[in-house]
Amino acid sequence: MSKAILLVPGATEPKLVDFPSREQVVSSGESNLSLYYALIGCSMISVGLSLKMGDYEAVIIIDDEGLYNGPVSEDGLRMPALYNALASGIVRNEYTAGPTSPIVGTGLIVQGDDDGNLFGFEERELTAVMAKIDAADPREATPRELEFIANFV
Repeated sequence: MSKAILLVPGATEPKLVDFPSREQVVSSGESNLSLYYALIGCSMISVGLSLKMGDYEAVIIIDDEGLYNGPVSEDGLRMPALYNALASGIVRNEYTAGPTSPIVGTGLIVQGDDDGNLFGFEERELTAVMAKIDAADPREATPRELEFIANFV
């Protein structure tokens, strides 16, 4: 089984999770939507960004509910969305041409192909993506990200 990378708000390290390989995805011909929902912990996703990494694409699948579906407090009140510093840092490093919007909620990084298939990373690709994650400093928020965070603190 291949691996995907889970980026959880508040976490300082990514989490590796089992994910179907390209061969498994193509041969089954089935959607992995229920797997995305289970791993991310939501019921709506967006294929948020595609990052070129050498000869393949890394795709960040984002919790579409992240802006309004924050954690629930002990009193049963819905808390504000959680800023995802790791995912925001990766995007910031890859898209240096202009300001980026902060990413909130849980993200899942998988590999994609030109046919729209999304699948896990093998060891070579995983090493390259993890190096990009290691290069993203979650403490280097942009002014736009800081403004967003300040609105929810």
